[in-house]
Amino acid sequence: MSLTTPAINWRQLRIKLTIPKCHIVFKTHEAQDDAELTDDYVVDRLVICGTVNKVVDEILKFREQVGDFGELVYAGMDWVDPQLARRSMELMATQVMPRVNAAIAESAGTPARLATR
Repeated sequence: MSLTTPAINWRQLRIKLTIPKCHIVFKTHEAQDDAELTDDYVVDRLVICGTVNKVVDEILKFREQVGDFGELVYAGMDWVDPQLARRSMELMATQVMPRVNAAIAESAGTPARLATR
């Protein structure tokens, strides 16, 4: 099996959380079988990555599924290329989140400039 970089990084975290029995954070419900928590399962369900448009769409889709949420954890785990990692954070701050906030404001009928303050 070939793993993508996100899968390798999440595998390490999944293993570290499984040993002390804290891996429930990866489950959709408490009774979910541990065997279902494969690398692909974790990456497919818990990682949002891709182009700016894809990330915006995925965050908004997630919000539709779960409702309003207070924070989103940005876990930039791949610092093999620091310039690329910094660029990813810049895009999140300057393009993704402003678009997400504007879309939320638009759906709520709030002017976007007030929603981002």
